[in-house]
This record gives sequence, C-alpha cells and structure tokens, in this order.
Amino acid sequence: MAEKGKMGRTEAVLGILTLCLGPLHLYLSWSNFFNSIDKGYGHSYPALSYVLIGVYLLIVLGTDCFMLLKGRFEMARALRRYWGSSVIAVGLLLVIHVSFPDSLAVIFPMVYSPYVVLVPVIEWLGMPENAWWVSGFVAAFCLVNWAVCRFCVRDCGC
Repeated sequence: MAEKGKMGRTEAVLGILTLCLGPLHLYLSWSNFFNSIDKGYGHSYPALSYVLIGVYLLIVLGTDCFMLLKGRFEMARALRRYWGSSVIAVGLLLVIHVSFPDSLAVIFPMVYSPYVVLVPVIEWLGMPENAWWVSGFVAAFCLVNWAVCRFCVRDCGC
C-alpha cells in the first residue's frame, strides 16, 4: 500500500512539472528566438537560458524515466500527441524553409516544436547550426519522446 501511494505522489509531482513545461517552453522560445537574432558566434545565449533548458530537459527525462520504469503516466496521451505533432511541425518547417527560404511562416513550427528551445544545446554540443542538423536533432528528440509515450505506457486506455 505504501509503495502504491508513493508512486502516486511521484506521478502527481511529475504531472505538475509536466504542466510547467508549457510556460517554460514559451519563455525559452521567446527568449532564445530574440537572443539568437543579436548573438555572435559561440556560446552567447544568457546563462539563464542554459539553466532553464536544463530544467526543461530534466522534466522531460524524469517523465520518460518514470514511463520506462513504471509503465504508466496519466499525462502520456497528451504528451504523445504533442511529441508526435512536433515531429510533423519540424517536417513542415523544413518544407517551408526549402520552398520559401525567406518566409516568416517558419516561425510557428519553430516556436511550436522544441526547435528554438534546443538550439542553445546544439550550439553547446558544437554541432553545426544549419537548418538540416538542427531539424534532425529536434525531430529525433521528439520522436524518441513520442516512442516512450506510445510504447512504454500500458493500461492507460490510450
């Protein structure tokens, strides 16, 4: 009984943290988008961006680990839909970028998916910052998270 209660509390805390991903995502998208316009070459995002990206990634990793270990998470269906639609948004971003290179229509898929959130991580890792590398990295990140939500959660009626 105590084990079930403890797991319920852990899931509740992860659920609250997952709800915090939305505002965190919006803030990081806004902040990183405008900081990327004015930056020079190198690690030039503010330290707060890297700290908040770390928090964002820890929440995502925590929910993924919980789903992998426990095989359940109440918010898995919503997360699965978000990660799946983010993969589609990254693909749409590439299509718009190739078809209309100077179009502002790329902003919505960039902000909707974790594209702008993860750009400082890609810069920090030393990967090339062209649209193809970043899109591939972000699409792989979203696809892995979608797969965890889709295949590692059972008995949720999804």
